[in-house]
Amino acid sequence: MIGFKGALLAMAGVLALIWISSLILLKKDLGKAKAKPKFRDILSKIRAINILSAARMFLLGARDVWFVVALPVYGLGTCLWISSAFVLLAALISIALPLHANH
Repeated sequence: MIGFKGALLAMAGVLALIWISSLILLKKDLGKAKAKPKFRDILSKIRAINILSAARMFLLGARDVWFVVALPVYGLGTCLWISSAFVLLAALISIALPLHANH
């Protein structure tokens, strides 16, 4: 076995190789838009859809801030294992519910 530090160095080396190969092999204009759309073109023509999209953005953003920042910080004061298990359970439920709904 190479150990923890060896595994970290190996992973960093592989990531460095991938990064260097992407700099060499990928096109320079990859990901750049041909024409910049106006902000008005991004929005839907239907006002209700725009309101729903804004609400989803704020609700999902609040959920992400809670699970990424607040819950682990709060959990460090009590028990890291309990807060980590709660985050894992919430993630598994969020994955399982859409899969169950499709059947």
